[in-house]
Amino acid sequence: MATSNRFQIAFGLAFWLALASAAVLGRFSCAERYSRAPRVTSTVQIRSTPASTYARSESQASRLYRAGNFSQAVQLQKEAAAQRPDDARIAYNLACYLCLAGESEESLEALAHAIEMSGKYASTSLDDDDFEALRGHPRFVLLTHVESARRSFAARHYRSAFESYRKVFTTLPKEELDAELLFEMSRAAVAHKQLDEALLWLDLALEEDVELARAAIKDAHFNDLKCDERFYAMVSRAFLPGPESPADGTTVGKGKDATARDPNSF
Repeated sequence: MATSNRFQIAFGLAFWLALASAAVLGRFSCAERYSRAPRVTSTVQIRSTPASTYARSESQASRLYRAGNFSQAVQLQKEAAAQRPDDARIAYNLACYLCLAGESEESLEALAHAIEMSGKYASTSLDDDDFEALRGHPRFVLLTHVESARRSFAARHYRSAFESYRKVFTTLPKEELDAELLFEMSRAAVAHKQLDEALLWLDLALEEDVELARAAIKDAHFNDLKCDERFYAMVSRAFLPGPESPADGTTVGKGKDATARDPNSF
C-alpha cells in the first residue's frame, strides 16, 4: 500500500512537472514567434494644410477696413495680394483700401490690375463709394467708363456704351482723348442713333489720324452716316492732298481740288 502510494505520488509529480514545462515553453515560443514575425501596420498619411496666410491677412485687413484703419488694412491686403497676384478680387479690395488711405496713384495701379484680370470691376467701381476721391481723376475715368463702355458695346447695349463714352468726353480734357478712343466713341454713338455726337467725335478723330477715314468707310457701324453730307465732307477732307494725306496719295471728294472717287470703293 505504501509502495503503491509512493508510486502514485511520484507519477503525479512527474505529470505536473511536465505540464508546467510545456506551459512555460509554449509561452516562450509564442513570444518568440510574435517578436520575430514582421509587423504589418497600416499607415495613413494625413496631409495637414496650414492655415492660408493670404486668407488670414485678407480677413484681418477687412476687419481693419471696417474699423476705419485704412493704412493698416493696406499693409495686410498687400501681403494677400503678394501671395495671390492673379486674384482680381484681392487686387480690387487693395485699390479700395489704398484710395481711402489717400494713396491715389497706387490705388489706380491696383484698380487697373483688377480690371485687366476681370473687366466687371470697371462698372463695379463706378458705384463704389470707396473711390469717391478719384471720381474726377482722368485715369480713373479712362479705366472705369471706357472699359465699361467697351463691355456694353460688345454686349450690344449701345445706350449704356454711349452714355459711358459721353461721360468720358465731358469729363476728360480733350488732350486726353486719342484718335482711337474718339473713333470708338463715334462708332458707339452711331449704334445708338446719336448722329450729331458721332460726327463730332469722328471729326476730332480724323483731325488726329486721317487714316481712320478709311476705317470709317469700311466699318459697317458707320452705315447710318454714309449718306450724310457731313460724313462725306469729313472723309473727303481727310483724303485731300496735303501734308496729312494718306501715304498712297489717294483722294476723294466732290470739289475741283479732289479727284472724284466714291468713298465706298476703298
